[in-house]
Amino acid sequence: MAFTQGKERKNALQLLSEIVNDGNADLCDDALELAAQNGRTDTDSLRQCYYMVAKKEYRPDPLQLTSGPMLNYNPNLSIYDGLMGGDAHG
Repeated sequence: MAFTQGKERKNALQLLSEIVNDGNADLCDDALELAAQNGRTDTDSLRQCYYMVAKKEYRPDPLQLTSGPMLNYNPNLSIYDGLMGGDAHG
């Protein structure tokens, strides 16, 4: 996994060092692999991937939608028009 240059690379290496110092060296590869699978190379994403790997018990189940997206949804904007001093939709 190739990280960007400079400060971002330094931050990523510091994060990996923290993970190793916490006794979780075996999770480094898993976090790097998860980040790579998602096309992410920034340190914040790597940190999130590490948390996802390390704290699997806290990972929520995927959201299951029972129906498709609402098509033909037409919100009533008249309240906002009134606040803006106009009546464009009414």
